[in-house]
Amino acid sequence: MFRVPVVRSRTLISARLLSTPSTSSTNSPTPPPRKPGLLQQLPAFQPPDEHLNASLKKIQWLKPDPTIKNAKLRAQKQSSEKLQTLTTALSQPILERLKRWRYTFKQLHPFDDVVLRLTVSNRVKIDGVELFSMMDKVDDGRKRITKLGKELSGGVKNCERTKDINDFTDDAVAELLKMYKSTINPILPYLNEYHKLLRTTPLYDFKSPTLLLIGAPNVGKSSLVRRLSSGKPEVNDYSFTTKSVTIGHKIITKLDEYGYEDKLRCQVMDSPGVLLREGKANDMEELTVKSAELLPTAVMFVWDLSKKDQGTSNFEVQKKARETLRSKFPRRPWFDVITKIDVLDPEDQEMVEEVERICKTNGEALHMVSAITGEGLEEVEVEVERVLTEVGEVLEVL
Repeated sequence: MFRVPVVRSRTLISARLLSTPSTSSTNSPTPPPRKPGLLQQLPAFQPPDEHLNASLKKIQWLKPDPTIKNAKLRAQKQSSEKLQTLTTALSQPILERLKRWRYTFKQLHPFDDVVLRLTVSNRVKIDGVELFSMMDKVDDGRKRITKLGKELSGGVKNCERTKDINDFTDDAVAELLKMYKSTINPILPYLNEYHKLLRTTPLYDFKSPTLLLIGAPNVGKSSLVRRLSSGKPEVNDYSFTTKSVTIGHKIITKLDEYGYEDKLRCQVMDSPGVLLREGKANDMEELTVKSAELLPTAVMFVWDLSKKDQGTSNFEVQKKARETLRSKFPRRPWFDVITKIDVLDPEDQEMVEEVERICKTNGEALHMVSAITGEGLEEVEVEVERVLTEVGEVLEVL
């Protein structure tokens, strides 16, 4: 088994360290949180069939006005009220939800805004369904229903007999329902699918110290998150298993100066694998980069130096990704972990020594661990608690 001296970081964590450098636009300081967690509060659109049934029930109980003695005028007023009520019932809930969604999207924290944009981008690649165009189409259908309802309601006065008014009303109701089914009915299921996607996006607590695990695909980040926290990310033996961030929770218990237990609630965040080919990030990789850029986290960079799956995540790719990310976030609290040491071969020692040199050069801690056997896990947990405790102290000051 390989042994490597633990390289301890001498870098003190401060409020400055939790900010990104201000030397470029991409590394400007993170603005104060606007309103995190709003994606999880989006209201759903009522399913089309339920919406139609609820709208029709509202006009079933409308009665003629007994104070109007003229039968024709009484029927005209009842017909107009029915059509206006139905028009409002079909269009107003749509308008209210669209307003709420649009307002919410304008109020998002930058991290949630990135999550929204990448969720939409990924969905478009899958089936071409783009959220904002779907919202525009539903809004267009709502406007057409409103316009049609006004026209039909005004047309009642042209009916000469009570029977004509009743027939006109039935036809007008059918026309409004037909308009709804042709313009709104096909779109609402897509919006509700987006609703489910967005409500299940990660809910980040900005008041809790967080450790972000970064590394190439299939290096063992998810396994470590499972061992270090309550998070349950998917663990499989293929690249890019993690397609979103997964947040687990960890409680650090320490005794205060008076001997009482002090519990610190922390977060441990898994992230999609990064390769950063030619320095460019795809959607999943951008989510990882933006997590480090926009959230006040410490970073654990995870290496896999085993011979397994060396195709897309070979040592040089991992080293380049690490170099790129570290240069992007030079003041971010950081330490490195080499995983899967239970399957390392003697010829891998040269790579181990190279990682050690990299960490020594930057004054950063390095640990070796196996999530399968648990070897080295205790030392990693100590390092995690140390970093999270210091991040927590900074967050208390900010």
